[in-house]
Amino acid sequence: MKKFLTILLMLCVFSMNAKTTQTRVSWGNIWQSIFLGNDLSWTNSGTWDNGIPAAGDIVIIRLPTDFNVSSETLSDLEVRSKLDIEAGNTLSVTNEVRLVGNQINVNGEFIIVGDASNYGRVTVASGGNINGNFTYEKWVDRCNGWSLYGGPFDATLNEYADSATGQMIYTGFPNSDFPTFGTGNAYLWDEDHFATGGWILPDGNNTITRGVGFWYWNSDTVFNSPLPSINQQWKVATKGSIDFNTTFSFPVQYTNYGDITSDGWNLMANPYPGIMDWDDAGLSRTNVDDAVYVFNTCNQLYASYVGGVGTNGGTNLVAPFQGFYVKANGSSPVLSTTSSVIENSNKDLLKTINPLENILRIQLHSDEIVVRANDLANEGFNSSFDAYKNLGDSSTIYSRLDTTDYSINSVNDSTGEIPLYTKGGGTLYFSEINTWESHYNLYLEDKTLNTMTSLNSVNSYTFTESNTFTYINRFVIHLFYGVITDVKENNNDNGVSVLYSQEDIIIKLDYNKDVNIEMYNMLGQKIMVDKTLFIKDGYRMKSPGQISILRIFNDEIDKSVKVF
Repeated sequence: MKKFLTILLMLCVFSMNAKTTQTRVSWGNIWQSIFLGNDLSWTNSGTWDNGIPAAGDIVIIRLPTDFNVSSETLSDLEVRSKLDIEAGNTLSVTNEVRLVGNQINVNGEFIIVGDASNYGRVTVASGGNINGNFTYEKWVDRCNGWSLYGGPFDATLNEYADSATGQMIYTGFPNSDFPTFGTGNAYLWDEDHFATGGWILPDGNNTITRGVGFWYWNSDTVFNSPLPSINQQWKVATKGSIDFNTTFSFPVQYTNYGDITSDGWNLMANPYPGIMDWDDAGLSRTNVDDAVYVFNTCNQLYASYVGGVGTNGGTNLVAPFQGFYVKANGSSPVLSTTSSVIENSNKDLLKTINPLENILRIQLHSDEIVVRANDLANEGFNSSFDAYKNLGDSSTIYSRLDTTDYSINSVNDSTGEIPLYTKGGGTLYFSEINTWESHYNLYLEDKTLNTMTSLNSVNSYTFTESNTFTYINRFVIHLFYGVITDVKENNNDNGVSVLYSQEDIIIKLDYNKDVNIEMYNMLGQKIMVDKTLFIKDGYRMKSPGQISILRIFNDEIDKSVKVF
């Protein structure tokens, strides 16, 4: 990413409130039933004066013209037949809309409510549809700073602002609130705009199409102006129509400029009025990486997610109106989705997923990365398992293989070393080490202090670093595996341990000691003689690439092990 800134007849069961007037329901053109109940279920016969609606009935909810949306709304709506909202009438849903095999026909007003108390959303769209324009609302409660947005309908930036009742203020571009202000606070993205690093100042009348994202600067003040402060809790509401039975294709693009890490970035957005499950089989990719990247406004860090693993809060669930990045990796990229990706989940966005093996989460200050082992991964970038590291002002750590910087780095057993790049000092925190299979031994090498620390026995490592402005390759994660077989063992060799892989050998002592090292091949020929000062946390050496006998000895120690 170039110069990335361094985001429901049967109407089964739902609750209704009729506090001041009766609500008339007409069944086709034959008869009508009057809604009698207050806070009763649709399937309770006492709710109706002429029986419960049956599957296949065409139902019209006739609400009085003075219908008060804020005091009389439906909590949950599940449509298994046809439901018509006539012109001049308004129906609102504050929680879930479930579309199951039929449709809501909107000729009046249909509002899915989002405010400080309600999180209305579509949770199921299984063969159902909403015919006609409806309004979808989202409550915004964010920290100050850059954020990613984008909605389920085509809308101009000024339409976004108008729905926010004056709390979404634009500056620095044509048809914005303050067009002559020297700084723009909203941007579009196009990797082809090299001169601006991919960023494009919009026009307030520009239409942001469905599924496309944009940047916006949340601020509780208007750039130190005398105007009153802006409450950063507000509602965005856009209006339009969606065919839930048609596959949606994101307008992803790819241009090959010869920079594999920078080419193919696209700023997209959730195209549905509901939570999107990034892992759902309804999401199809061709020449597009599996990873999704969302910018966290509060800590100004990128959250990444791929293959069941997330960093900095990244998950498989993408909220409504959330913008996000994806990366195309080849020509003619395709990213498309069906409404099956709409997640039927609670508003807290929590979802239980099966635990994964071989995950090492590393945190430095508020930033974090993941290193994982996976048999299907290789030493290059794995589009189904890896995620790039996009650096922000609060970033402090990434891993690197070759010239690629990673937030999620998946390797296989043949990758023995994963370099870590850090900025400044602090404490590295290690978690999920318990997920590793027992044959792995993980070590942290501090190249500055020339130490090796077993991550199987510690969960943090504190270090100081005078350079707080640039990233340096101070640390290396070592993956060791295999069973150590002793060939010769004396009683006086306590405190010596050897770990090895196909490429490296680590020798550890429980105390500082000068020792001699010898290595013999299986013919008894000495192939190495070394003498070095061992520090307590260990010494690393290259494997000879063949079955060998390693002898470690001095006047107190004499130990021999077979390495292979």
